[in-house]
Amino acid sequence: MKNNKKMAIALIIGACLMPHATLAKSKIENVYTHLDYSGEVYKSVVSNHLYVDQKSLVTDDSILENILNLNGDETYLQNGDKITWETKGKDIFYEGVTSKELPLSVKATYYLDDVEMDPNDMIGKNGRVKITYRFFNNSYFKSKKMYQPLMVLLASVYDNENNKVEKVLNGRVMDTGNKSYVLGISSPGLYDNTGIGEFKDMDRIVLEYDTKAFSLKEVYIVATPKLVDDLDLSVFDKMDKLNKAINLLSSNMDDVSAGAHDLTMGLGEIVKGCEELDNGLKEVVNSVQLLLEGSKKIDEGLLQVLNRLKEVKSILDDENVSGSLKEVEQLIGKNTEVISLLKKNPSGNEEMIGLLMKNNEALSKLLLGLQSVNDKVMKTISVLESALAEIEDGTSILTKNLEKLKLGINKLWAGENRLYESLQVAYNGSGTLDKGISLINKDGIKVLESNMKKINSYSNKIKDVIKLSKDYNGFATNTAFNTTFVYKMEGLY
Repeated sequence: MKNNKKMAIALIIGACLMPHATLAKSKIENVYTHLDYSGEVYKSVVSNHLYVDQKSLVTDDSILENILNLNGDETYLQNGDKITWETKGKDIFYEGVTSKELPLSVKATYYLDDVEMDPNDMIGKNGRVKITYRFFNNSYFKSKKMYQPLMVLLASVYDNENNKVEKVLNGRVMDTGNKSYVLGISSPGLYDNTGIGEFKDMDRIVLEYDTKAFSLKEVYIVATPKLVDDLDLSVFDKMDKLNKAINLLSSNMDDVSAGAHDLTMGLGEIVKGCEELDNGLKEVVNSVQLLLEGSKKIDEGLLQVLNRLKEVKSILDDENVSGSLKEVEQLIGKNTEVISLLKKNPSGNEEMIGLLMKNNEALSKLLLGLQSVNDKVMKTISVLESALAEIEDGTSILTKNLEKLKLGINKLWAGENRLYESLQVAYNGSGTLDKGISLINKDGIKVLESNMKKINSYSNKIKDVIKLSKDYNGFATNTAFNTTFVYKMEGLY
């Protein structure tokens, strides 16, 4: 008892007098596990490699028990999870065991001709074989609601004489003639972490083949939490920038598409306006033509009126025309002569004299009326002649101006027709442009934007997965630079 006490005191004093311990330069952790053919664990050991660059005490972090130095006689002092090694300037290789649950477990299921069987009962039989290796991720972080990322590689070798593997889900077969090398890849929990449908079956590897005499070869499985250890996470920032750029492009393309549509609609309105202008110019040309024709008709009508009045004046002055001024004056003169003759022999002529005198009175009134009409006709003729002269000058100027106006409007009309044709071409081109931009926007930019959103959503999830992967520091330690899990599944012969 006293000797034990003295030894304990000596160790404590020695530990206190030791130089200051440092961490190892780097640490590699490998976990080796033996499985039976169904995937049950029956042995597991953890091996560590401490990289040392100088003679000093090295402190390591580990929960391992039954520690064994594999490559030297260096001693250590263990205090809970802290192990201090006397390195002598050499790398330390040691192993130990732990009761901690492995992050990956495997379940193998065997089928012969679609019937699930124990592989012991399949030995030597022929038929169609299917083997399903189902992987389970046992490291779930409740706070992050994520599984620890694990990349799993399965490898096995088959003799082609009796067992030639033809099909591998999530893997491939390399046929070298006599043998086939089967490689499969899995990542349990990746689908749960990302929700990406393409990863849904990544928790299993399935082999299918025909066998002449079944036997089960050893299977080696290697798993690592370091998915892409050297990936620069800034690539995701670049993805974010690209996503923003595509969103901006999509937004601007919406504006371009809307602008092209508005341009088409605007040109449509302009073309419609040109059609209305064309119809209006047609009406103007027709109206100017009517004005020209009307101006000529006014001139012709006034001439006809003037000629008619001159005919009336001529009739009034013509003594040979019944009812003319000359004739009435002559009748009054003749009546006066007859009355004078009758008055010389009035006896028996009183009645005739009275009738002639009454006739002269009536003719005098008629004469006064005809003279009044003649005066008015003369005045009207004078006014019309003066007006006609002015109208002729005016209509002549009007006709010339109307001819010029007609010529100008015809030129305008022709120009408007050319404008209309050009606008029609522009309108059709704008419509094609509008459809093209709309198609590019809908089937190009929008699809790109949608895919980019999907990729961005994926990239955010994958970014979290990779970050969690990069933060992994070990299985039985918190200081491992890299950890690899190696499983060997036993075979049956």
